[in-house]
Amino acid sequence: ALAAAVLLGAQDPELDPECLASLLRVLAPLDPSGSRVMLIKYAGAEHPPIVRRAALEALGGLKLTPKQAEGLLDLLQDPDRLHVAQPAREALAKVETWPESAVPVLRKLASSSRPELHVFALRAMARAPYDSLVKPLTKVMLGDNSAELRQVAAEGLAANPHALEPLMRAFLLEKDVDRAQIYAGPLRSLAADLPAAQWKSAVEKGCRLLFAQGPTAEIVLDTGALSPEESAQEIILHLE
Repeated sequence: ALAAAVLLGAQDPELDPECLASLLRVLAPLDPSGSRVMLIKYAGAEHPPIVRRAALEALGGLKLTPKQAEGLLDLLQDPDRLHVAQPAREALAKVETWPESAVPVLRKLASSSRPELHVFALRAMARAPYDSLVKPLTKVMLGDNSAELRQVAAEGLAANPHALEPLMRAFLLEKDVDRAQIYAGPLRSLAADLPAAQWKSAVEKGCRLLFAQGPTAEIVLDTGALSPEESAQEIILHLE
């Protein structure tokens, strides 16, 4: 009953913007699922800045559907950073999984010259397990970004099943020890999903590198030791 009364009051066209903003903040915890549509509406450009900010801050405490989250992405580039862009970014930072339809926008945001948008987009891309994001996340993981962003990219790849085969191919071709170690990070998390034939191939490649004193031999074999396949394990046991 209280939520219904607040909802009714918020729809009063004569309501002062400050009072409306206060009502919106109260409405969210009273009716978390039912208030989302109204809060998204009040985050629109036709409403006063104070109302938009209150709506977005209230949305930050709610769980948005993937489509609702995607629909708010454009607000990240709103010229009013204080009332719109910043609270929108804070609300969307809590989205657990992004829909594939949001990927083009996220990739565009990742190329933004604004550091806060670049960081937001990379974190969001790490929670979008799609094939189209394997390459850009790999580039971040291997690049000269901050250690924090490289870790975010590695964790995103580790949770993306589409990353397994391209990472393994690059890993086995890599001759630089440091870069091979970086590749090995997400591969260890994805190990259980690699087909038996590729595991055996990886272990055999590690053996050849070992005999040739290749610099990445130990890393390849350590990663191959994670294989659940008996044929791969037998090869490794014979080396010990």
